[in-house]
Amino acid sequence: MKIPYVMVRWVDSQAGPGWMTRKSAQEWADAPGQTHLSVGFRLPVGPEDTVTLSQSLQMSPNGSVGELLQIPKVAVKSIEVLGRVEH
Repeated sequence: MKIPYVMVRWVDSQAGPGWMTRKSAQEWADAPGQTHLSVGFRLPVGPEDTVTLSQSLQMSPNGSVGELLQIPKVAVKSIEVLGRVEH
């Protein structure tokens, strides 16, 4: 099986701590979330509405994966395939 390694551009949710005025709350709500770039091996696991990445892939036949990241597909702006590795 060939596993792709990809770069995902996605927008994270945001949180606003503490009290704020209604005007400040509206400005905060209208501001875009922060864009992130994540690179990893795209794994065919997890719910259909997510993209699952692993930063590490052990190359033995029953190898482990490490440092998992699960991104909701609604947050994904783009996915670029950088290459593929045989596993």
